Amino acid sequence: MEMCPSASLAKADSQQSDQEVDVYPVHSLDGAKHNHVLISWVMRFNDVLDSGKLYLALSKLLEIGDWKKLGGRLKMGTRGKLEIHVPMHFTASQPAVHYTHDDHIGIRIEEHPAGSQFPEPTKGPSIQPISNTFRPFLAPQDFPKTIQEMQQTSCLLRAVRDELENERGLDWFLGEASAIPILVNNLTKANLIKSAEFGPAVVSRGDDKKTRSNPLGTMVMYYNQPVDTSLKSPSSFYMLGKDFADNYWLMGNLYPRTWLQIDEDLRNM
Repeated sequence: MEMCPSASLAKADSQQSDQEVDVYPVHSLDGAKHNHVLISWVMRFNDVLDSGKLYLALSKLLEIGDWKKLGGRLKMGTRGKLEIHVPMHFTASQPAVHYTHDDHIGIRIEEHPAGSQFPEPTKGPSIQPISNTFRPFLAPQDFPKTIQEMQQTSCLLRAVRDELENERGLDWFLGEASAIPILVNNLTKANLIKSAEFGPAVVSRGDDKKTRSNPLGTMVMYYNQPVDTSLKSPSSFYMLGKDFADNYWLMGNLYPRTWLQIDEDLRNM
């Protein structure tokens, strides 16, 4: 089952008057076309969570104070510049979150074509491929591919037997490229992956292995990746996320010969 209203970039005065919305400007650096990148934030759990409870909790959070900005709509202003319009009151026709729910009951995460390709913790540093098959977990199939198609931050909750991925769509207008490593760094300082506990939303325990290290209802890892574009800057690394074992996940765009040298050095550590 999917519930995802159609998204489009609308004129600033199309649905609500200026008295009914708070308008946030998109500044020149953030609004530059090279920053028009849609990022999906994935949180992986090894328990089955109640997606409805997560959706309601997120919706209520976005009604509090400045959290409401995350529920804003991208609008094209009268001067041809993007703005973020936040309804003063979210309603059924103007919700805080676009929500979809896709069940894969009966399929374990390691059996799922895309889910089985997620990086796995190892005893030491390792090189693992970044799969192009992650797309089904990053956003719904009809998710906007460009900012011109984008109207509202989206949320996809995809339940998989024994595990659940929670994808929270973000865009660069809430921060430019450096915002992602800053966010991951601050989440690390707050020990989010170990302190954020979703126990009240757990439907059933997934991983019962003795090797399980995380408590019930806590994340296994969090991970971010562009939805329909790639980070292509040459000879560079990007911080993608972190797992419960305190391993950081980095993505590097390097020459093949460089990877061979790195792999050799890691084996000799």
